[in-house]
Amino acid sequence: MIYLTRHGQTDWNVKKWFQGHTDIPLNEQGRGQARALAEAIKQSSNQAIKQVYTSPLLRAHETATIVCEHALTHLTPIPDDRIMEYMLGDLEGKHVTHFTTAEQWADFNINPKKYNAESYQELFNRIKDFMDSLPQNENILIVSHNGSLKMMLYYAKHKTFNLDEFLKNFLTIHLENAALIKWE
Repeated sequence: MIYLTRHGQTDWNVKKWFQGHTDIPLNEQGRGQARALAEAIKQSSNQAIKQVYTSPLLRAHETATIVCEHALTHLTPIPDDRIMEYMLGDLEGKHVTHFTTAEQWADFNINPKKYNAESYQELFNRIKDFMDSLPQNENILIVSHNGSLKMMLYYAKHKTFNLDEFLKNFLTIHLENAALIKWE
């Protein structure tokens, strides 16, 4: 079983600013969400979690650390750069309304390098590399980010990347902070 979760809330989540690779800590509500997540993991994991992997970005690493301190005391989170958030380049630190038209978003999604951002293909490649390296038949927890988790879900279903399919059926998925997904 693989447990996937998004980090707890940050002040930038509240302000609706794009974070990407910008290293933002949890706010107090985010720390509370991480403690509640730890309780949910205690209640729902019928089988012992053997590993905890986390993005090295502070918001995810802090979430993973709180979960380990409260629910998985025998484990220490293992940071992995491959599950960092989607790097948004020039959009980082901007409000979600920075682009006001569908055409602007389409241009960003198709031409991310124009905005110094990572392409979805690059995100897919690093997520695929990470997922393919996971131990088989072990219960693990992955603490990551909205964009990276969407790509993990996409990879689980498709194994190869198609931009149109990702944009149509996965980009619009929204994962709440500290939401827990079980994946067999």
